[in-house]
Amino acid sequence: MDRRHIVFFTVMLGTFVSVFTGNATLIAMPVVAVEFSSDLLTAQWLILAHFLTISALLLPIGSLSDLIGRKRIFASGAFCFFIGSALSSMAPSIGMLLFFRVLTAAGAAMMQACSLAIIANLYSQEKRGRVFGIQMAAVGAGGILGLSIGGVLIERIDWRGLYLLTGCINLLVMTLTLLFFKKLPKTEEQAKKTFDLLGAFLVAFFLISFIVTLTFGPKRGWLDPAVLSTLIVSMLILLSFIRHQLRTRFPLIDFSLFKGKPSLILSVLAGFLMFMGTSSIRMLIPFFLFFALGFGPEKVGLVMLPGAIMTAILSPLMGRFSDYWGARKTANVGLLICMITLALLSFLQVSTPVWQITLLVMLLATGMATFYAPNNSAVMSMVPKKDFGLFSGMLNLSRTIGNTLGIASATAIVAIVMAGYGFPPQIPGPDEQIGDDHIAALTEGCRLVFRIMGFIALANAVSMYLSRPRDVI
Repeated sequence: MDRRHIVFFTVMLGTFVSVFTGNATLIAMPVVAVEFSSDLLTAQWLILAHFLTISALLLPIGSLSDLIGRKRIFASGAFCFFIGSALSSMAPSIGMLLFFRVLTAAGAAMMQACSLAIIANLYSQEKRGRVFGIQMAAVGAGGILGLSIGGVLIERIDWRGLYLLTGCINLLVMTLTLLFFKKLPKTEEQAKKTFDLLGAFLVAFFLISFIVTLTFGPKRGWLDPAVLSTLIVSMLILLSFIRHQLRTRFPLIDFSLFKGKPSLILSVLAGFLMFMGTSSIRMLIPFFLFFALGFGPEKVGLVMLPGAIMTAILSPLMGRFSDYWGARKTANVGLLICMITLALLSFLQVSTPVWQITLLVMLLATGMATFYAPNNSAVMSMVPKKDFGLFSGMLNLSRTIGNTLGIASATAIVAIVMAGYGFPPQIPGPDEQIGDDHIAALTEGCRLVFRIMGFIALANAVSMYLSRPRDVI
């Protein structure tokens, strides 16, 4: 087999494992929360700890990979993922599990930060739409097996076996990376460039403080002095980061790359807003099915499964189609499909047939498949090769931050609505019965989240359409 194909397969396998773990954790989260007697706001950290760690590391690691080599970073990430997953399978408490999930997420960040850059270097611009589409198919495959196999493991064996499985797969990823990846020679410009350590620290500190604020705001109250102080501090850090980037010789983010390219800004922003909206569905629907309808983990996984299948099937087709029709047009269609899905979900009721929920999950997956690969292709076509690592990290960062803020804000909105109905955001124990009024409060919170995210998707689609930039495919 051609070495290029082996490298591509290895990147796809790493992508698959990361998505597999994330989707399976969505199914495992209610079960783990009940086992450790945790509440909703604590349980969400099984997902948020993963996303927050990746968010804090993607940009610095993406920039670092441009300097020291993507092979080294990718192999180290696979090993870190293996160690974190193995330890997660033995966690004695939810606190230790969260710590091990952070370690796993650090490995995922190393692999994700390099993935798009490695693929972009392997193939020409004319073929990037289809290969990015195949990458999205790996995302779909990870979703399919994460929801189906993950649900079966949790239901019939144990959620711990789930993490042990992902760790073993990453041993293979690390081995293939060491054997087949090539170390690319540095350009003269890369040899002179130094790593922006202060910028990396500032962006990581900002993301952590800001997301922590969103997480604890609904629990302690938005006017709580500690919450307000953390929010103010995070904004000051952001301003300091921007000021530092504009002044330093070798910035973590070279803002001059965006000058005169409004479409580049809009494409990165679109990815962020897209995943912010869709992550609310992938987080809230399992909770709704589990607590409102009384589904077990395996049945929840089966409801979510068709959407992952759609992603796997449509992503390569949409990627190839965008090479001919245009990346921007294709991505805009995906945005509109997601907006329609969120609008329809805003009418969700306990009496809504399960087949309708399944169809809406499939419609969401169709929108994501139509948007993701074309949007990535458009972005990578507008940046120089020397910055592929940085923008690979940036695209994955926009997705990860979107997912993180989507989950945090969705949880906060549901908690506020439930508090308005007189219910704490407490997850019922295994022997507790949840009342109709409690279910109604949870359902109303979910509907409000979907309405808000739908309006955000609409504004995003309109701005992308009206801008009509000239510098895209």
